Amino acid sequence: MNGRPSKPEVGQLLEDYDWIKFVEYVFSLDLSGDGQTCRINSTKTGKQLTIIFPEPAAPGQVSSAADTEYNGYLKLIDVSTKAGEVTTYKVKVVNGADTASATAGYYQHGLSNIAVPVSSELTITASGYVYVTITYDGNYVFTFAFAQSVPASTQGHIVREIAKITMASGSMSISQSQFGPLITAGVL
Repeated sequence: MNGRPSKPEVGQLLEDYDWIKFVEYVFSLDLSGDGQTCRINSTKTGKQLTIIFPEPAAPGQVSSAADTEYNGYLKLIDVSTKAGEVTTYKVKVVNGADTASATAGYYQHGLSNIAVPVSSELTITASGYVYVTITYDGNYVFTFAFAQSVPASTQGHIVREIAKITMASGSMSISQSQFGPLITAGVL
């Protein structure tokens, strides 16, 4: 293939664009993965993308290298406790750059940056999700919760997933979903 395909023209219908040329261009690129979390193999029929998931962590440990490296707003951390042989799995939402801060991050709504407070400890009993519900009653209210599924946003309640929790073989692993400040469009 010779060079990049042209961009669609303003007003051009999507079905009139040369998508075959675009796909051929993408497949002609020399794509590569890092070999640890992503691997790309060329086969006779095309390219194969493999995502490599980490092994479950030991109790009280974070399993994903990406999660341990992320140190930004709204980071979910493991604050589990152990009494004898019994581990009580708990997590908390904090500012990863300053875990002693009372502010876990910010909510960007329009031109406003509203401070999001650190969550209380949330007890984890099964695989599921940590999420935040944003409401407004004259002030913004941020309610962090854990459930096996993330509820849908409704009028007056915006819901955003923070992280996925996986419980397996007596251990907990955290997969961070929210990176950076919370950003939403629309009105509460």
